[in-house]
Amino acid sequence: MRVSSAVFFIALATTVIVGPSPASSATITVNSTLDDFDQPDNGNCTLREAILSANTNNAVDGCTSGAPGPGTVDQIVVPAGLYLLTIGPRGDDAAEHGDLDLTDDVDIVGSGAGMTRVDAADLDRVLHVHNGIVASISSLALRNGDAGSGNGGGINNDGNLTLDKVEVSQNFASGSGGGIRNNSQLTVHSSLIDANITLDHGGGIDNHGDADFSNSTVSGNDGSSLGGGLYNLGGMELTITHCTVQGNAANGGGAIHNAGSLIASNNLIVGPCSGQINNSGGGNLESPGDTCGLGGADYANVANPRLGPLTANGGPTRTHALLAASPAIDTAAAAPCSTDDQRGFARPVDGDGDSLDECDIGAFEAAESLAPEIFGDGFETGDLSAWG
Repeated sequence: MRVSSAVFFIALATTVIVGPSPASSATITVNSTLDDFDQPDNGNCTLREAILSANTNNAVDGCTSGAPGPGTVDQIVVPAGLYLLTIGPRGDDAAEHGDLDLTDDVDIVGSGAGMTRVDAADLDRVLHVHNGIVASISSLALRNGDAGSGNGGGINNDGNLTLDKVEVSQNFASGSGGGIRNNSQLTVHSSLIDANITLDHGGGIDNHGDADFSNSTVSGNDGSSLGGGLYNLGGMELTITHCTVQGNAANGGGAIHNAGSLIASNNLIVGPCSGQINNSGGGNLESPGDTCGLGGADYANVANPRLGPLTANGGPTRTHALLAASPAIDTAAAAPCSTDDQRGFARPVDGDGDSLDECDIGAFEAAESLAPEIFGDGFETGDLSAWG
């Protein structure tokens, strides 16, 4: 039987068009708050076992196997709960004991920073992202890590790490980076870095790579030498946009120490700085001094930024609210003005009652048309409509 040339070419075209299916990733769901990898198999799936399944692409205990092959990014779903790390000692790089080592590309998703809490209980740091790994962590809290004499009390990042809606809190390192030591690529969005301590430099974050922070708060961290909130090493690049840096302490640069390239726009910085912002996009506010090298489109020597305490103000992570009549309200640079704040609330809104929607400085966008306060310490309560 003869086959027409038209049929032959159609078949050939079909063969060329249809290629191999793209690699599919696995979803691994944690169903136990225990840390029991060193126990006999019991059919559950702990967080450590889920990470081991993703790392090795083999089923561990009751966890689904991670997907092998290039281009796969396994997702680990971590429900609400307190996940205490209990298997020591520290020093392991295979995630079998001590910290949680990420050695294959992974996406770890919690149920919210106030709901899903991974607590290292001073056993070791919480997470180590290994060289070349692409990892994203969202909607959970990482706390009470202790890196011992090492770096990165909460996280030591050697890969390409993204944090979204994450709280990194109450971690410790004798080395640098009480909260995070970044050695490669780090992106932080809508997150909180707070109450971390180092006996070296970089209480909140020690950047030895390329880091980009947006709509995030760095609060109450302590760096014994330099950079209580943020430390940027010489030759490295740190970008901060719409961030609030408040209440941090160090012997030098309580808020920020910069020896590299610091690109900053629309940040609220309660100082002081050591080193300067060497690329300002405008809209930065420093209080109370003038140590960060701000330019003409910025605001220095602001006596009182009028910030509320760090607390739950709505949204996934805690924030410092802008109190009424804060000089940060409606004074940010128009570009860049992000479309939302750390809580996910829309920007810009009219916060000062002048009928113009303008962006606020820092990670928090004030509510529309705040009523002016009578008392400077915010003692008002109840119906204020009768106050002129």
